[in-house]
Amino acid sequence: MNISSGTTRTVIPGLGAYAATKSALNMLSFVAREELAPDGIVVSLVYPWVTATEFHESLRAGHVGGSGRFTPHTAEYVATAVARAIRTGEAEVVLAPGPEHPEEMRSSSSDD
Repeated sequence: MNISSGTTRTVIPGLGAYAATKSALNMLSFVAREELAPDGIVVSLVYPWVTATEFHESLRAGHVGGSGRFTPHTAEYVATAVARAIRTGEAEVVLAPGPEHPEEMRSSSSDD
């Protein structure tokens, strides 16, 4: 399980280095998913946008990038996305920016 970021799906000035490292994590995860599949190992990615954590508060305090552009999700909501990925084996679970949608985290579809 790897935690990426919605910053890999948009341009936010001031967060280029962070987005670049998360983009590298995405590719490593895609490759690991393919390489490890024959051994029955599943690699998944979860893409939160903004999570209400101390890291987010630091960004807001320093006015880095567009940290005020997205409504933060609770850590519990992001954890439900991780649990969904573990349960379903989906390659990616992308959390939409904006209000939380817990019903989407109960989805049982798989995109393998």
